[in-house]
Amino acid sequence: MNVIKGIHRKKGSALIMAVVVSVLLAVVGVMFLVASRLDKTATTAVSDLKQLDLAVQSVVAMISQKLADDIGKYYAPDANAEDYKDYPDKYDSWLASIEPYRADPNYYWRQISDINDRFGNQRSMVENVPAYYVRSDEVIDPNYTRSQLADADGDGIGDSRWVRLGSVDSQRPEDIFFAVRVIDNGGMLNINTGYKFEPNSPVQSEIDGSRLYQIDLTSLTGRGPDFDDPNNYNSLGHLLVARAGAEANDVNNPGHIYRYEHDVTWGNRPNFYTPFDIGDELELRYRFIIDNENIHTRLEEWFDEATYPENSAVHRFPYKAGELDDWKQAVYLNSTGNIDQRYNYRHITTTLSSDRPLAPRTGFMRIQRNVNANSTDANSIKTALLNAARDYDGNSLLPDYMPAQIAANMKDYIDSDCNMTYFTSDGDKIFGFERPIIYISELYHIFESYDFAAHGVGGRGWPWHIFRSYAIELHKALDVNDPVENWRLRIIDPIGSDRIVQLSNNDFNVPGGRYCVLTWEENASAAIGVDVSINAAGKIYTLLDSNETIFTSNSEILLERAAIDSNGTAHWAVVDYVKLSGFYGQNNFLVEPPPASDGVIIEAALNRNMGDNRWILRNWQTASGSHTLGNITSWDILLDPNTTDPNDPNFGLRLLKADVRNGLLNNIGEIGMVFKNPVYFDWDAHQNPYNISPIDRRPVGYGSEVDEEIEVRFNLQDPQYQNVFNYLTVWPRGMAGPVYPSIHGRININTAPWYVIAQLPWVSQRKEWSGREYQLAKAIVAYRDKEQYGSVDYNNRSIVIDPNGNTDMRENLGFASIGELMNVINNGSDANDRKADIRYYSLDGGDMTQFPELVNQGDGVADDFEERDVIFHRISDLTTVRSDIFTAYIVCRLGVDGTQRRYIAILDRSGCSGRNSPVQVLALHPVEEWYK
Repeated sequence: MNVIKGIHRKKGSALIMAVVVSVLLAVVGVMFLVASRLDKTATTAVSDLKQLDLAVQSVVAMISQKLADDIGKYYAPDANAEDYKDYPDKYDSWLASIEPYRADPNYYWRQISDINDRFGNQRSMVENVPAYYVRSDEVIDPNYTRSQLADADGDGIGDSRWVRLGSVDSQRPEDIFFAVRVIDNGGMLNINTGYKFEPNSPVQSEIDGSRLYQIDLTSLTGRGPDFDDPNNYNSLGHLLVARAGAEANDVNNPGHIYRYEHDVTWGNRPNFYTPFDIGDELELRYRFIIDNENIHTRLEEWFDEATYPENSAVHRFPYKAGELDDWKQAVYLNSTGNIDQRYNYRHITTTLSSDRPLAPRTGFMRIQRNVNANSTDANSIKTALLNAARDYDGNSLLPDYMPAQIAANMKDYIDSDCNMTYFTSDGDKIFGFERPIIYISELYHIFESYDFAAHGVGGRGWPWHIFRSYAIELHKALDVNDPVENWRLRIIDPIGSDRIVQLSNNDFNVPGGRYCVLTWEENASAAIGVDVSINAAGKIYTLLDSNETIFTSNSEILLERAAIDSNGTAHWAVVDYVKLSGFYGQNNFLVEPPPASDGVIIEAALNRNMGDNRWILRNWQTASGSHTLGNITSWDILLDPNTTDPNDPNFGLRLLKADVRNGLLNNIGEIGMVFKNPVYFDWDAHQNPYNISPIDRRPVGYGSEVDEEIEVRFNLQDPQYQNVFNYLTVWPRGMAGPVYPSIHGRININTAPWYVIAQLPWVSQRKEWSGREYQLAKAIVAYRDKEQYGSVDYNNRSIVIDPNGNTDMRENLGFASIGELMNVINNGSDANDRKADIRYYSLDGGDMTQFPELVNQGDGVADDFEERDVIFHRISDLTTVRSDIFTAYIVCRLGVDGTQRRYIAILDRSGCSGRNSPVQVLALHPVEEWYK
């Protein structure tokens, strides 16, 4: 019994064991299958990501090539202004707008990126694209119509279109799709170079537009009080502390910002400074306006506090359906111009923005830098002017003498010496306008009849004689001690010989003084009536023949100066010219008294008003019976010297400033102060300056055709001159680093939102304003985008500039040159119209007596070119129309609904010299999907 029982138990255990083993084997098998599947899935996932990584490399390569090609385009022989600028239009189809625009009630992207020209001539696919909510995981239409919006930057709003890349792995045939959004960092405020702008600062070097730190960042911190207190965390002052790595008390040192500019802005970065770097940039750029809450950079510690008010926290994550209105308020300022508390500054700030001062045209297909007007020679300036004219109209070039004359005048305006620039152009002698400034200010004579017989003088062959005395007064303008070298006064007598009086420093020993050349007959010294020792320096020229007439009605008086060439040859230029038969008052001058009685005296003077703003005009007035030798005349110059009726429209002052600065340009825009016409002329070639043809070769002030600024000045509102700013610069300035580095922080007026442009000096802040006014910044963007602002429709720019349509304006979108800023005008009549006009300071009818006018504050000339152009002067160094650093947002997807991955790339082409040059990838980072 026991044996049988035992055997039975053993058989039952075996069965159980068999079942257990079978189960275990089954489990092992299942686990093996699961592991195999997991391994396959993992392998697939890795393979998918690998494909996407390869795909994004291909996309980055396409973007880089596009950026390099863009350089190559405007360095090609057929280059034009459209290739040179960076503006989101058909010429730069790869570039996307930074902000949408509003056409109530909807918002649109002016342009989205088309980096591989997939949409070609289908501009409707990339222009004026609606901005609306797009799911990040939305399935791509299997039919692929190329019209489906994508969200490249990951903020939940459509900003690009899906494009088929194709397969990158022969083992995986699925197509890869991608979408790209490329934006310009140059359209943002650079928080590493900007600082603040205070229009009422007494320190002109802080508000003259010459330094990048004058681009205002206080707008970023203006939501809270004490924006410039270094001890206040929510302040611009603390920002300076953060980026400088300095203590607050050191930031208060007035020299700190200058040291920072030298060491950081220009790339010489010692350990003392710690400017914000690529990590901060990635945080700013992360998903366009989305905050990565898992990372806090050094910048963000300040930035969050300064720019995110409590009620804007909703804008720190991607937008979802139903939140589109919030998104729009975060990326677009409201129409009234008030700063919405929800406007998010992250998308308009950067730590990386730069451009190079490069010219559109070059020789031998090499990069050509802009010419530094402050340090170059006249021939280089002439070449720049010729290139600019060719960009304006390649079929109708300026005659050679015009850019040659402007270049000579510009060189002498800038250089610090008193040597007149001279060179030849097509055989003509070209003379620059140079100091010292000396002109003929008065002609004077006194005649006295003398009856010899009546005085008991016998033995004469004639009973009567006229004793003649003459004076020629010269005036040295400006209270400066400029040397007088190689000057002479020449009197041309048509029936006799030329008389030459050499002038020297000793003759003008008093700065701003008067000098007289006197001549009289031996017995007429008392008759001249001039106390030379008191009124002026003087030189006496005594006639050898007591019966000689030194002047006749056709006598000519020339004041000349010489330019000495490299061979030591003197080339004489006529500085001032008077022909006695050719001016007002001739009937009262040189009229000898009839010998009717003894002792008849005729005294006459011809005066010119030699005030600072009038001496270059050749207008004369008679003052019979008196003279003002040794004194500056004060009578008014008439527009028409034959008009004495104050009610006549031709009655009034004609004022024309003719400065020779003899100092470096503060801003490149100041070249508008230079004359395009000659001031001096060649006597051998042109003996009558009033008849020189064509008129643009006629010297300034000789005739009504060359008496006004519009006729003789380098008019910055003339389209044929505006492209010169693509060739001339005053950078580099104030740096110890390499020559012509990239300039960090200039604002690209082609891509910047109006709020960024408003932070340029004098654009939204003026001394006389208590707050900020944004009309001009908005008008600049309206002009750029050819839209209406207020009552002005910039869609037809020529009509805005000239209602008669006689102006040949460039009508394509964007700014081809910063010089086109001078076209942003508004001819309306109210105060807001004036604020929207870049000519603001010349529209008030009064003289500008304070900064920002730089050269002639309170000069007595109202609404002249200096006042008209002064805002442009102050922003001309801080603006550009092209950029070198761009951010690309890329999303790649495997198949229509497969694995998807986002990337952000920051690309720098500042080292790129053409189509075959590499573009540097400063950063390429994956970005996690927000919807997971």
